Amino acid sequence: MWLARSFAALLCRGRWTGAKRAVLTAVACVGLAVGMAQADPVGSPHPEKPLHIAVARYTGDIHNIVANTLNLYEGDWPQPIVMETIHGQEGVTALDEGRAELATVPILTYIKTALQQQRDAVPEDEQMVVVARLSYVAGLNIIVADREQGIETHADIVSRPVGTPPGTVTELLLSLILQGRNLDDSDLSFVPVEPAEMEAALRDGRIATALVWTPFLDQIVASDPERFHILPSGDTFTGAMLLVSQNRYLKQHRAQIRAYLAGLLAAEDLYFARPEDVIALVASNQGVSEAAVRRTFLHSSYALQVETFPPYLYQPIARWWCDKNGLSDCVIRPGTFRASYILREVERDGQYFSP
Repeated sequence: MWLARSFAALLCRGRWTGAKRAVLTAVACVGLAVGMAQADPVGSPHPEKPLHIAVARYTGDIHNIVANTLNLYEGDWPQPIVMETIHGQEGVTALDEGRAELATVPILTYIKTALQQQRDAVPEDEQMVVVARLSYVAGLNIIVADREQGIETHADIVSRPVGTPPGTVTELLLSLILQGRNLDDSDLSFVPVEPAEMEAALRDGRIATALVWTPFLDQIVASDPERFHILPSGDTFTGAMLLVSQNRYLKQHRAQIRAYLAGLLAAEDLYFARPEDVIALVASNQGVSEAAVRRTFLHSSYALQVETFPPYLYQPIARWWCDKNGLSDCVIRPGTFRASYILREVERDGQYFSP
């Protein structure tokens, strides 16, 4: 803790110079002040090892980006070890293999995993549980088009191959976008491409359009803005990035997970108190412009919450996934989608958090 106090004093005295450092220093000072104002560590004795968290790379995940950048977790726990993943299944695998105790995954990844665990009768201790729902309503600006391949408008998309990240709902979203413009989506040709490989796939002609999110979307456009452009959409969708764990980890590391959740809540508070500083921090962390972050945030609603997993979120996506893959055994039994109420044990502003 003395090191944190010394670092805070160094930053807040303004020894660092430069506009970007000044912004990040201001945010860091607030973050460190929040961290040092926390109560004594939750639980005793402390675990010998820190939490391992698999975080899917997504610019809209302000909770984890800000909390992990500024170390906003509660008390004097070991600093969490964060591993970045490209797609949600990596986080699921890390949980299964014991390489992570928490992971962020898209809603479709959670649905597929929960259904598979239901079919496989996975033991209760190894079942995936929602710890918190990082809710957002995001605009559908997910389309990067290649002008050199003749993709100028939404109507041009249907004639050429489209790159889509495996295991995501981007195919469904594109169909909704095209149907909303009275365009036939029956002849769409999809090619599975990982987000980090989209630019290369566009450049070598494997695909003419990429469906991907920020930061990957903006990094592709920034690499050659004359060639690559975003096809904007005024549509929105209700989605969720989920923070998940397994029952065994919630039993073994409950106090430490509570401390981590307190850090996510502190990150949320910082965003609402100083949005421009948080935008600057996220842009620096993700390697994109502040304008790109601001656009991502524009149609997004942030509120860390948890509840019995709501049917309106999972039923349409689950049905679409089963129909797409010809799965007949797709009955969602009661209790398949499990939520942990650990978030309600976290104290916030002198009161226990009640989402």
